[in-house]
Amino acid sequence: EQALSNMIYHYEVIKNSPNLFALMERPDDIRNAKKAGKIGVIIGAQSCRFIEHADLESACEVFAKVGLRVMQIGYNMRNFAADGCLSGTDAPLSREGKVLIKAMEKAGITVDLSHIGARSSLDAIEACENPPIFSHSNPLELFKHPRNITAEQAKKCAAKGGVIGV
Repeated sequence: EQALSNMIYHYEVIKNSPNLFALMERPDDIRNAKKAGKIGVIIGAQSCRFIEHADLESACEVFAKVGLRVMQIGYNMRNFAADGCLSGTDAPLSREGKVLIKAMEKAGITVDLSHIGARSSLDAIEACENPPIFSHSNPLELFKHPRNITAEQAKKCAAKGGVIGV
């Protein structure tokens, strides 16, 4: 319920300021917004808890239909899909996490690995068929913080065609 409410809010902001914002649903929307001098808004989620359901494929399909384009498969602590970067366990991606990734990719939702544990992120990169991203992560080698990522994580993401937003 909260996830949908947040999405409605973002749609409202875009609708009420059409000269400033544009909704990004496809890659061409990004290019068109740039040409028009608008701020492109990509609907994303910093956790996947709201999407947890016995049928992850249907859950992803529903949220993709209402505009979800990017989703973190974890956030700081362990959830049903992945270990969090602050959990202290560095556990692998769960079986449900692998199902979630397949469902996200089928629905056209980009897999975001920011703030998940290192081992879970490496497992997720292997499970991805499409390029994953770290939407907001920094190099651990430059600043020791549990939310930052190792060179191995960065290189494996890049090797899969993914990008890292610092």
